[in-house]
Amino acid sequence: FSLSAGMRHLITSDALVGFYAFHDWTRSRRLKGDFLRQAGMGLELSWLPGYHSDLSFRINTYFPVNERRSLSQDRSLMIEESLPIGSDASVSLLLPAMTNLLDFRVTAQAHSYAGQSTDARGYRFGLSANTRNGVCFASLAQSYDRLSGDSFRIDGSINLVFDWMALAGGQNPFSAPFKVSPNRYDRRVADALYEKVVRRYDLPTDRRERQIALAAVVVGDAVSFHGSFPEFPNSRVTVQVSQSPWRDYTDLVTDGKGTYRGKLTLPPGQYRLRMVHKASGIISEEQVVLVRNSGQ
Repeated sequence: FSLSAGMRHLITSDALVGFYAFHDWTRSRRLKGDFLRQAGMGLELSWLPGYHSDLSFRINTYFPVNERRSLSQDRSLMIEESLPIGSDASVSLLLPAMTNLLDFRVTAQAHSYAGQSTDARGYRFGLSANTRNGVCFASLAQSYDRLSGDSFRIDGSINLVFDWMALAGGQNPFSAPFKVSPNRYDRRVADALYEKVVRRYDLPTDRRERQIALAAVVVGDAVSFHGSFPEFPNSRVTVQVSQSPWRDYTDLVTDGKGTYRGKLTLPPGQYRLRMVHKASGIISEEQVVLVRNSGQ
């Protein structure tokens, strides 16, 4: 889902400026739970300099709004997902006329989307040509992305109008979509006032996996431990100690990020430690510790 609002304004009869803001919600079709959300804004400029070419410039910025946390199927990993922070920009220039039949356009684009585990940066440079009657279109583009590397792309298309009545009358049913105007520059920048905004709707998801683990250090008869339940900030968790069977030892409260710390004093022996969030039944990894006599 996407909501956006903006304004376009004609600076002159041949120049246009636009501002807009947007808010997006995204979630895989079969996935339940929270949506990933992002907000952003954009700027666009269009110009018809001297009616010899047209120039357009666009830039968009994107900001993550929330973070979605979920557990893996075996409940051993905390999966944290968010949309990256980023921006993209493009410049498009219709080149001055070289022939009466073809128009050439140069487009350059660049993007950067970054998160804790995502770093998608790249660019695209392309040249396209089309006949003024709208029949033929071709483009050549070279692009680079940090995730996928270099790539080249060639596209082409042929567009024809098909007339059933002409076919029924025994005439050629195919024709060009447009008639070639003797004046290539018969266009207005005001025609772009109601065009759809050009921006990315499918930013890559920044995904991190963290093991729900417990770390412990033994010094003498003192066992210091720390760990994290990222999904449960400011929650009560229980320390369990086992030589057999498990038994509750003490309770702790996680901080705003779900992190906990504590210290136990145990008699000599080998123990297993684990943390339990009893409200959800989630259990950390076990940690085996060996407590020796203070003189050893």
